[in-house]
Amino acid sequence: AIHKACGFRIVGTREKIGKMNGVWRDTVLLEKRSAHV
Repeated sequence: AIHKACGFRIVGTREKIGKMNGVWRDTVLLEKRSAHV
């Protein structure tokens, strides 16, 4: 996926966090570590 190609990684998944069009949706938490820190 484009996120991985840009250096992001998955750090968590929040399951059934909200409804959209009557369907429960999950969200994925991404992070990209800074090279300057």
